[in-house]
Amino acid sequence: MQKYLQNLTPLKNQGFCNKVYLSRYKNQKFIVKKRLNKKVDTRSEAKAQNLAYKKKISAKIITFDRQYIVYEYIEGEHKKKLTKKDLNHLLRSLKNLHKINLRSKRVNPKELLPRSEHRVLAKIQNYKEDLLTTHNDLNPKNILFCKNGVKFIDFEYCRKWDIYFDLAAISVEFDLKKEDENYFLKRYFGKYKADRKKLKLFKDLYKKSVEHWFKINI
Repeated sequence: MQKYLQNLTPLKNQGFCNKVYLSRYKNQKFIVKKRLNKKVDTRSEAKAQNLAYKKKISAKIITFDRQYIVYEYIEGEHKKKLTKKDLNHLLRSLKNLHKINLRSKRVNPKELLPRSEHRVLAKIQNYKEDLLTTHNDLNPKNILFCKNGVKFIDFEYCRKWDIYFDLAAISVEFDLKKEDENYFLKRYFGKYKADRKKLKLFKDLYKKSVEHWFKINI
């Protein structure tokens, strides 16, 4: 581990729970992520990212311990607005992410919101659950648009949960217009139709959960 910690340069884009650095070792570049949130299970995060790497949608983990994760450097771009081409690349990687066979505890949605907002969850429980492996933190900083497709990073919240949470995150974070949202959902679900009412509830849940997260963590 120590050999990757000798020549570090802080990256411009920083997370709220980590310090992220560019590391140079033997003429190669790596990413070093220093954990600030001790509650996060680094082993679980590394396991999820390595499974994503096998699907070619993330970077390979080099080594990790309780405080640091070191993974290979990948060239990519963070975007705030997406073209249809970007949406196609993103949904292809997202579908592969959701196919990952991750053995993990499922998300407890009650932990995402204050008790006063649990009425949102009561409405969601009326809908059939689409339970798969989800990233659960798909903000633009965790999505890299690369030459060979979209890669995801920061798998600390990766668990089993409803895919509509990831779909809602993308719609909200990239401020998708109705036309682009329709395009994205149609190609994600194929012959099956997306449940618009369910998505609307999950978009509300996502916004409230992000707001709550910032209140208790920042």
